[in-house]
Amino acid sequence: MSINVFKEFFIHYHCFRNIDLLNQGLYQIRSRIYYLDKTTKNYALPYFCCESKEAEENPKTDDSTFRAHNIISSHLGKENQTEFITKSFLIRYSDEEVREYI
Repeated sequence: MSINVFKEFFIHYHCFRNIDLLNQGLYQIRSRIYYLDKTTKNYALPYFCCESKEAEENPKTDDSTFRAHNIISSHLGKENQTEFITKSFLIRYSDEEVREYI
């Protein structure tokens, strides 16, 4: 008799704090979940992704200047779709914190 187990994981990206600035520019966070069964890696498959209400707003500020957040939207990895990649966000300064656009 075999037993199948189904587990769900939830990853919430609340904010990103840049500690030391290597390069100014666009960044993304890649995440992947797997478990090791002796010598093989068994990857989890992402099946549901959602974004906050702030992320759905127009990517322009009140003075019509373009914000660089969400130039590249969130997506699954191209190889085997076992990794989730967040939308892009702009880092300009050392010790900068990005909250609402991840």
